[in-house]
Amino acid sequence: MSVVIEFAPTSALPAVALSAAAGPINARLVERGLASLDAAAAWLHAQPYGHNRRRDATAIFDEGVGTCVTKHGTFVTASQELGVDVALEWGTYALTDEIVTGVGEILARYGLPFVPRVHCFLRHGNVRVDLTEGNCNGKNVLITEYLQLDEVAFGAAEEPHLRRVAERLCREHPDFADATPDLLAEALDACGPTFVAACARQAVSSG
Repeated sequence: MSVVIEFAPTSALPAVALSAAAGPINARLVERGLASLDAAAAWLHAQPYGHNRRRDATAIFDEGVGTCVTKHGTFVTASQELGVDVALEWGTYALTDEIVTGVGEILARYGLPFVPRVHCFLRHGNVRVDLTEGNCNGKNVLITEYLQLDEVAFGAAEEPHLRRVAERLCREHPDFADATPDLLAEALDACGPTFVAACARQAVSSG
């Protein structure tokens, strides 16, 4: 059973005033001339997509790029400093060649229809916002269909979560009857370079 969601623009997030006194992330945002949370979301969304050397709330300021983890983690941290209820949500999706060109060949080698992978985004009430929507992130499409949704803390480890999802798939999904969680983990790891290559191709085509 999958869950289909619709993403809203950054303007749907709270227009709460930023305050340099609220915390270090608010201070870093104010330094950049930003006045409100929704403006901060728009700024984060506009930053180039790129993998960070570290995965914390200050990485995007120091490195000038961000991923779904660091962009959303930075926003959630700024919101928490202000006492605004914005959650970080994991959407576990079925990674296929339709989403990232090239993974189909890897999946075929492992005899799998897909592998589960995590994407994260923001939730404020019933509103969900993806600060990497439209970014040059290697994905062919905006993912709106998910195997499951989970609210998590910024910095939570993905591996144990994906292990539990893989165990459930191997136990319940007929297409995974002959698979094991270890096989799914190995296949997902093998897809990593394909993501990097897809990002590079998109960067060249949009440059």
